Amino acid sequence: MHYKDGMTYTAIAESLNLSPSRIAELGRKSMSRIRRWPQYRAILSIGVAAYTRRRYDIQKDAAFQEALAEKIKEVRLSDCRYFAKRFGVQEEELRKRIDPPAAPKPKNISLIDLDLSVRSYNALRRSGHNSAADILAHKDKQELMDIRNFGESSYKEVMRTLEKKGFDVRHLCA
Repeated sequence: MHYKDGMTYTAIAESLNLSPSRIAELGRKSMSRIRRWPQYRAILSIGVAAYTRRRYDIQKDAAFQEALAEKIKEVRLSDCRYFAKRFGVQEEELRKRIDPPAAPKPKNISLIDLDLSVRSYNALRRSGHNSAADILAHKDKQELMDIRNFGESSYKEVMRTLEKKGFDVRHLCA
C-alpha cells in the first residue's frame, strides 16, 4: 500500500486497525527480506516504488521483465566476487554457472545437407525453400503445413533434423 498507492504508514495503520509503529516494523522486516535474495536486490536497484507501479500498471511489459532479468544477473554476478573471496572458490567458475557462455549459433545449412527424406525434400524444394533459414523463416507450424505434399510426418522429420543440427525451432512447434 505504501509503494503501490503512496499511502503513509499512519494512513495504512488506520485502514488496517494497527499502530503506525507496527506498520513501520513490517516495512523494515519486508525490506530486510528483500535484501537477502538476488532477485529482490535487483528490484531494490530498480526501485521498489517503480517496480510496484510497473507490476500493477503493466503486468506483462516485456521490456521491464527483460530489464529486471538483467538486473538479477548483475546482482548475481556481483555476488560471485563476494562468495569467491569468502569461500576461496574461483570467481570465473561461479560466473560460468550464473551466466553460461552463449552457444554458438549454427551456420545456415542448405536443404541438401539436412538429409531429409525424398518426399520432405521435394515438397520444400518445390515451394522455394533452399536452406534451413528458409524453413525457420515461417511464423508457425500452420505455415509449414500449408506446403503442398508436406504432411505431419514430414513436419516431424524436419523439426527433428533441425533440432539435431542445433537450430531453435520452438516458434514452429506451437
